[in-house]
Amino acid sequence: MNNELILQPLAVFFLLVLTVSVRMAFLRVRDFAAKRLSPQAYELRSDRIKLSAAGERTSDHYQNLFEMPVVFIAACMIIYMTGRTDIFYVAAAWAYIALRLVHGFVHLTYNRVYHRFLVFVAGFTVLAALALRLAYQLLFQEP
Repeated sequence: MNNELILQPLAVFFLLVLTVSVRMAFLRVRDFAAKRLSPQAYELRSDRIKLSAAGERTSDHYQNLFEMPVVFIAACMIIYMTGRTDIFYVAAAWAYIALRLVHGFVHLTYNRVYHRFLVFVAGFTVLAALALRLAYQLLFQEP
């Protein structure tokens, strides 16, 4: 199997992060202008003035993209660097990315917490299977 196939889901993830970043910047600029705020009003997260619901959700989602997905990024890079790409890893990586896209859609649109939670659990399960298999291979199998 082509070892570089494991990098394609990462590329889509990077596009997701960039898309959410642009959305967050647009909404913050819009909200700051509407409320006539200085960017200094956002100096500390704990003291900041609340922005629009869409702006806050986008900011929360952006932060989510740098939590558990870090494990995904590291795992994909290790799979690539050790030449372990196979059908399981590629399918799991695409499944995780698909679930992250659904999670983002739910979070950034109608934001039903229960729906978001179900998608999160599904993504966690896929990521756990990917990471546990990789850890087993790295710890107990010959290179």
